[in-house]
Amino acid sequence: MFGLHTINTINKAVYVVEGEKTWQAVIDKIPGASVVTWVGGAQSVKKSNWKVLKGKTLILCPDNDKPGREAMQYIAKQASGSVFMFQHPDEHPDAWDVADYDGEDLEAFIDEHLVDHNEVQEEQLENVLEVLRKAIKPLGFDKTKLYFFPTNRLQVLELNSSDLGKGNLRMLASDSLWKLAFPTERGIDWDMASDWVQRQCEKKGIFNHMNLRGNGVWRDGSKAVVHMGDHLLVNMERKSLNDFESKYIYQQARKIEMPTVTLLQEEKQLLIDIANKIRWREKCSADILLSYILIAPLSAYWEWRPNVWQRGPAGAGKSTILEFFVKPCLGDMCISFEGDTTEAGIRQTIGTNAMAVIFDEPEADSYSGNQKIEQILKFIRSNASISTGVIAKGTSNQTGIQFQAQCMFLLASINSIPMKPQDKDRITCIELLGREGNTLEHWRQLERLLHALPKDIHQKIFYYMISNIDWAHKVIAQFKEFYFMRTGSRRTGDQFGPLSAGKYLLLGNGQEIPTMEEIEKLVDDSVWSLINENQQRTNEEDFINFIRDVELTIEDLNRNSKKRLLSEVVKIIKEDKAIAEFSTIEASKALQRKGMKVSKDRNTGKLRFHVSKNSDTFMSFFRQKPEFANYQVLLNRLPGAASGQARINDKNFATIHIPVELLITDEDKFGEPRTRPPVENHIVDIEWD
Repeated sequence: MFGLHTINTINKAVYVVEGEKTWQAVIDKIPGASVVTWVGGAQSVKKSNWKVLKGKTLILCPDNDKPGREAMQYIAKQASGSVFMFQHPDEHPDAWDVADYDGEDLEAFIDEHLVDHNEVQEEQLENVLEVLRKAIKPLGFDKTKLYFFPTNRLQVLELNSSDLGKGNLRMLASDSLWKLAFPTERGIDWDMASDWVQRQCEKKGIFNHMNLRGNGVWRDGSKAVVHMGDHLLVNMERKSLNDFESKYIYQQARKIEMPTVTLLQEEKQLLIDIANKIRWREKCSADILLSYILIAPLSAYWEWRPNVWQRGPAGAGKSTILEFFVKPCLGDMCISFEGDTTEAGIRQTIGTNAMAVIFDEPEADSYSGNQKIEQILKFIRSNASISTGVIAKGTSNQTGIQFQAQCMFLLASINSIPMKPQDKDRITCIELLGREGNTLEHWRQLERLLHALPKDIHQKIFYYMISNIDWAHKVIAQFKEFYFMRTGSRRTGDQFGPLSAGKYLLLGNGQEIPTMEEIEKLVDDSVWSLINENQQRTNEEDFINFIRDVELTIEDLNRNSKKRLLSEVVKIIKEDKAIAEFSTIEASKALQRKGMKVSKDRNTGKLRFHVSKNSDTFMSFFRQKPEFANYQVLLNRLPGAASGQARINDKNFATIHIPVELLITDEDKFGEPRTRPPVENHIVDIEWD
């Protein structure tokens, strides 16, 4: 160290300069100054013993270049007392030092340009930490878990607090940022970095899983936010995922393609024509399916999310409607499931997304299958409204998982699956007519309409709806009010209002709200019978629906085994005619093998359907349905039911018998005729032995 002999006053500030020439200049221009320097230039600064300046106030005067500033930074880190740094004015050229000063008072000039090095360092460090904080974006903690939303990934990362080594920290931010914030002579102080990260999460508090949002259309305060996967549309203005201030976290998800093209007038009419061309039991079902297609992709935006269950016998066109109409119209805003899918599988696949969900052929043909459907229906109930959307699930490690489900479901099946009362005001059932009455020309007409759908129809529908979302919301609110005024039930309005607005949403001009008189004319009268049926359904009705759709094995005239619904088998016997390849005799034998029989009441001449009280077949059916476990009690509750005797396979059995009309699907469940097209089958006359 050069100049130690000048340090002769206790607590007097010591000037630290670069080079002997500068040292001499300060000695000459500031009489009595304590001045030191080191030998060998800026690159040799680490070779000197700076501990000799311990406790001194240092005034560091670097040359105006990078090596000089870095050398003085090193000295500042070794100091234990106060440190002030000379800041060169902007007009100083490169390599200027205090020896080049040609003014009268060097000491005053240096004092004028001093800054407190510790304060500067703290400010600079805080700036670096702020940049780092934005890069890793700590979200909070939950027990031993820490949560982040790093800008280099734009997805929420969950890390254990015990696993914050350099590998995981590098996932959050680059080494260059960590080195600026936590430098050491050898690189990065990863232990300090880990501790700082944990403290940042603690400051944020408990992480709220409910704030995560994936693909979908969301309500965020007064704004409509469309999550397109890699960017947002906030009130139709494009924003990056981390450029929108919100308590919600819109993490990067599957990209949704959506060119800015909307529906043409002829395309709107095509959608209406296709929905109307489908053969429905109730005409209003066309409006219900059309409304679902329009509003389901925006499911999270609505206060109430009604669901639809499309039912229909084999050959009615259920699969055609789903594959060639519904799914093409929903496109990227749809998640599809089939068959033996579980509630957990659906829930985990949906994740934080909010969109349309299609579940084709839910299986409930066994006890375990029925349990799965029960769980799925519970999940659908939880999707219905914002207030009921929070779900909590336990895990094997005793930690809870919470999430918010906000999807609209469309289920499609052949068999009727009983629903509990709490499901019936959340799921509207629409029914296709059977294969009877379907003509080749009808299918050709429907096929031509379906082929006319443009390939980008789903993008056009989605863009049309989100660009008119405020208007659509007001229209739906008016339809809700219409049903409330007509029925006195808010729940009916919530369920049927959104599912009746589709046609008006397509025919409207994007500005006008319909009057009650206009809605009255637009809504098909068949909706009232659907509402009444939905409100008045009982457990006994679900029970008889289930019996109708039970499948039995029956041999045709060539002794080939085929499956037919119980209602179809009973119908063959009732009409005393063969239908297609099955004779009345074969149908009767099939029933008797299962402990059942159709016979004529001697007093009234009406046909009765008998079930043995000890029928193994029926017992096996209803062991799969916990709610129908006591099937004998439920049979006795049906209209016209009674106990009796019947000879089945040459043996007498104690039976419960009900009117055959309850099982015939061409009539209403309790005898009221339904509007059906005439049956078109190949029928031959035979004698009933």
